[in-house]
Amino acid sequence: MTGSELIQAQIDMLTAQVEACYAGLAPEDFERDIVPQMMKPARVLDHLAECVHAFLAKKDGADYDQWGVAGLTGTLEERMAAYRELREKAKAGIAGREDEQALIAASDFLTAHDAYHVGQLVTMRLTLDPEWNAYSIYGH
Repeated sequence: MTGSELIQAQIDMLTAQVEACYAGLAPEDFERDIVPQMMKPARVLDHLAECVHAFLAKKDGADYDQWGVAGLTGTLEERMAAYRELREKAKAGIAGREDEQALIAASDFLTAHDAYHVGQLVTMRLTLDPEWNAYSIYGH
């Protein structure tokens, strides 16, 4: 397995984990301050989308300064669909790339970073519903 293939597999895994964190989330909780010290669930998803845009710039050495601008709009379902599309663009953007710059950018903006936010999303879901199955984020 190459580095880019590993990143692509991790993108798929983390995309599924993010989706699992939002599955069944009530619409009113999507925009709610669940844990005051953390972003709202809607803002987390917007932020993860921004990070894909940042990766697409950084993988080729460009700067990215659009933080807070490239967010998603619409309902949770619409935003999730747009997030999935962006993740597919990220996979295409890393496909076949074995250069250090692209791999590090992918790790920074698409894998390690998303895992951090998955942990936050799990905390938020458990805060809303202590009976929520935190292991539901895993595909096995």
